[in-house]
Parts: sequence; structure tokens; C-alpha cells
Amino acid sequence: MSYTQPIVVTLDPRSAATAVDLARQLDLAQQACEAMRRDAELVTQVRGLKTRLATLKGKTEDTGVTALAVTLDGELDKVLGDERGIGARLSAVLGVADSADRVPPAQAYAIYQEAAQGLGALTARWQKLQATEVDALDGQLRIMNIPALVR
Repeated sequence: MSYTQPIVVTLDPRSAATAVDLARQLDLAQQACEAMRRDAELVTQVRGLKTRLATLKGKTEDTGVTALAVTLDGELDKVLGDERGIGARLSAVLGVADSADRVPPAQAYAIYQEAAQGLGALTARWQKLQATEVDALDGQLRIMNIPALVR
């Protein structure tokens, strides 16, 4: 057995926000959330590869493979370091968007744009690393009959 009852949602009477203001607030919050999801996905992929790189240690004494692995690990550290600023900015934007019933200030939009551009550049860098360094290392590992880093 279930019961239904209609409800009416009204704006806080203390708020001067219009429906357009609230729509803009929601739009910025949704954009920030989507960017944070993409950012988290990138971080998960990079950390996963770092974990697989760590397991590679001791499986080969080939100096060429070791050098490729060390170089790649350093590049992954740089990606994670650059990501920290992006994630923090996106989190700040979401906090501002969720803080009150109003149009977020212009600074929040500017920070979002900067973070979104940074995330785009970081994603491109990650994709390039996968297509170059990761593929090169995986090629060497296959020759040595060692499982590839990327499956």
C-alpha cells in the first residue's frame, strides 16, 4: 500500500532570486559536478597505472624498460600534481554554487572556466602519455613476455 500527496515547493521568502537566477546557479553546479566526475575518472586511471607500474619493479632487470618505467612514473606524478589544483578549484566552484539561492558571482564562473580548460589540457596530456610512453613500455613488456600495463 502506498500513499501519495501533492507538495508545493516554494522559494525561501528571504531570497530575492528569480527562476532564471536559480537556473543559472543549477547550471553552474551541474557543470562543476560533471567536470569533477571527469577529473576523478582521470585520477583513478592515473593512480591505477601508477599501481601497476609499482608491481613491475622486480619483474625485469632490463635497464631500458626500467628507464621507461621511471620516466613514465615521473610524468604520472606531474599529472597528479597538476590535477590537485584543478580539483580544488572545481570543488570551490561547487561550494559557491551551492552556498545560496542566487546567481553565483562572476568570479565563480571565471574559476570554473579556468579549471575546465586546465582539465581539458590535462586530459589531453594524459591521452598523449597513453599513446606514447605507456604504449612504448607495453611494447617492451610484451617482447619480454611480461603482462602489459594496459589491458
